[in-house]
Amino acid sequence: MAWGTSVELAVKLAIGQQMGKFYQQISADTPLVQEFTNRGLAKSIVWVPARMIDSVEAMLTEWRANHNNSNNNNKPGSSPMLPVMMVALAREFESADPQWGRAVSEALPFIHAEDPYARLYKLRTTFEAQRMQVVVIAPEPHSARSLASQFVLFCQSHLGRSFTHQKEHAGCKLDFPVQLADLNLGAVDAAIEQKNLTILTIDLSWLITMPYIQAPASGEANDGQPAPAGYPVVQQVAARNSASGVRSDSAMDENGRANTEYPL
Repeated sequence: MAWGTSVELAVKLAIGQQMGKFYQQISADTPLVQEFTNRGLAKSIVWVPARMIDSVEAMLTEWRANHNNSNNNNKPGSSPMLPVMMVALAREFESADPQWGRAVSEALPFIHAEDPYARLYKLRTTFEAQRMQVVVIAPEPHSARSLASQFVLFCQSHLGRSFTHQKEHAGCKLDFPVQLADLNLGAVDAAIEQKNLTILTIDLSWLITMPYIQAPASGEANDGQPAPAGYPVVQQVAARNSASGVRSDSAMDENGRANTEYPL
């Protein structure tokens, strides 16, 4: 699954917002971590393509080339901005363990509570395990361990281990859950030959509900409401009791409530 659809980008945005919350909570316990927190989120935690442990050296080389070094006016021998945290989402996914939740493979009808036109759509959801990798790179081990440890601590907190991503459809916003698959996290030393650098990797997996919303196709019957039109719904039902001859008329009002009358 390649990133690019609105659903996938919404998940990436939500995870990025979580990284921002983590950044705001960092305690600066070494001079390098202090510099990291002063630098700003965009220059401290960065997205990189796919799972990059096998190409972390290439990512580091690119980081050095791009940021060597605005603070020192590109003087020879100046250092790139370190520490840095690199975040990657795997392109592939797998179905999540059903003990934590299930996919909705058969389309279910739904009407968004905030939709002023009360349009009826169909909804399916997948329940996926999405792997993520975080790499912490620092010139010395104490700062690398501090950042990795505080990130694990954040992920284990209520704020860090569960959140939502947002799907916008037909002018309405729908929230879908994301939760951490396993709280038992740790940082592993990357076996990479880099002089005077500590590189730690943290692997985790998110359990994500991914929505797929269906509306009537072109030429298919619809409710005539503004695009995207919904599926036709029953607006009025007339019934007559064959024994008593009593007739009833039920009609839906603009709020979707049924009003029943019994004409004489």
